[in-house]
Amino acid sequence: MAINYFAQAQQQVNSFNNSALFVGRHGAKATKQSLVPVLAQAKTQLQSELQKAVGRKQFEYAQRVCDDLVALKVVIDELELRRDVSYAQAQAVTRRR
Repeated sequence: MAINYFAQAQQQVNSFNNSALFVGRHGAKATKQSLVPVLAQAKTQLQSELQKAVGRKQFEYAQRVCDDLVALKVVIDELELRRDVSYAQAQAVTRRR
């Protein structure tokens, strides 16, 4: 079963907003930069799912995915991480080639 990065991103953002997200072995409190990898993975996954849904003419599913993408974009913008997430996505693409 595939990992749902959007669900992971939502969980981590909620934990971060409640000051309950910790990283590393020593339990250091997470910074908003700690969210960048999972946010980038979620955005990439949702964009891919949207393309597949439209290609298969599954327009209701595509609408739900689009709604999730908009919600994710709002979170990314609120955290002021748009450039960081875009850079992480670009880095992931160049690593795959």
